[in-house]
Amino acid sequence: MAPVNKAQRLSKKGTDDEIASIDKASMRWMLLAISWSVPFLRYCGGILLACILACGSVSAQEATPSTTPLEFILRPVKEGFYCSLVSDGRTAEVSFKKEPVYSSSKIYRHALRLGDGPADFIGVACDMAANTLYIDKNRNLDLTDDDPGVKVPEDFYCQFRDVTIELTYEGVSIGYVLDIDFFGDYCNPVVRSGWKGDIEIAGKACSMGIADNLDGAFSPDDSFIFDHERHRAARLSFGEVDEELLPQWFLFEGQLYRMEVAFRVQEGETVLAVTLTPITEGLMEITFEGQNVSRVVLAGKDDIYGILEWPVPVMRIPEGVYTPNQVYVLDSFLGQPEAGEALKPGGNTLLKVGGPLSPKVVASRSGATLNLNYILEGVEGASYEPDSESENRAKFAIYKDGRPIKTGQFEYG
Repeated sequence: MAPVNKAQRLSKKGTDDEIASIDKASMRWMLLAISWSVPFLRYCGGILLACILACGSVSAQEATPSTTPLEFILRPVKEGFYCSLVSDGRTAEVSFKKEPVYSSSKIYRHALRLGDGPADFIGVACDMAANTLYIDKNRNLDLTDDDPGVKVPEDFYCQFRDVTIELTYEGVSIGYVLDIDFFGDYCNPVVRSGWKGDIEIAGKACSMGIADNLDGAFSPDDSFIFDHERHRAARLSFGEVDEELLPQWFLFEGQLYRMEVAFRVQEGETVLAVTLTPITEGLMEITFEGQNVSRVVLAGKDDIYGILEWPVPVMRIPEGVYTPNQVYVLDSFLGQPEAGEALKPGGNTLLKVGGPLSPKVVASRSGATLNLNYILEGVEGASYEPDSESENRAKFAIYKDGRPIKTGQFEYG
């Protein structure tokens, strides 16, 4: 189901920042000391092992799973997602048959893609000088017979919020709320709305959310949110609820489920009916090494995605060839392992990712400048970044003759 587009939002941030400028002549007398004063670092290294005990056992996946499907209803919400639209790499310039009178010639026309077909789009035109957005909601390439243009306060960029669009798929009317930003000729539309609900799986209280990218079909181009008490108990102060690519299957509390999603009209509103069917056949066994790993997103062939929630030493997953796409530690750090040996039947079945995390500092000189690069490294060599940067960044201090001469905080990445 996520691409998290869920493959759209893989790398989070950052370039190396200049940390301190040091007089060349005094370099040979300088002693560099790094002070790890950030609260989350108590969880790094070997100390991470204590957290795994508090977060639950590491028992193997249960041998006799249930075969009874679970069904849930998710209800519409107007915000809480960041779901990108389908993109085919084109500039998506639109030729309208009829347009309103614009305030200037500075007009940018784009297509909001609804699918891969040549007519699967909604045309929009942004009058940059007037900070006004026109939307061809009835999709007839005439911008004069729709609602009045959406206007925002004058700004260098045109950022349109709460743009509502209604589409019909298989006779079902579906409402969407979008944010559409124009930066010159660049257009960035995202879906903010979706469907959410509090549900129970394996006796555990969970919350689930799904957002559709306007195409009316559920696939890895859509967004998926899944949160539960184990995540909340382990999450550090800077941890956030993560939005993923919509998976076809996921493993939770020792049970493997296939997910199916469909629109349904209930009590006058369009809801999502979610069916979780236990998977008991066509499985391969994999082993896991790592600490405090709260989630692994596995990417397979043909855009097949799966999610492992709190992986255990031995698990069974649908047969296929998979690579770890994203790895979370304590639901607070994100790592993206570089391409390594894939998991596959009859081949490699070892998944080694996550903690213990090792903090490292790499120092390099550029003229009279000493650059310090902070890295939080997992067992597989991937770098892990916190969910947010705020006040939880690692601090450093530079000493000369036992006295601090420079202090600061690291930028991640």
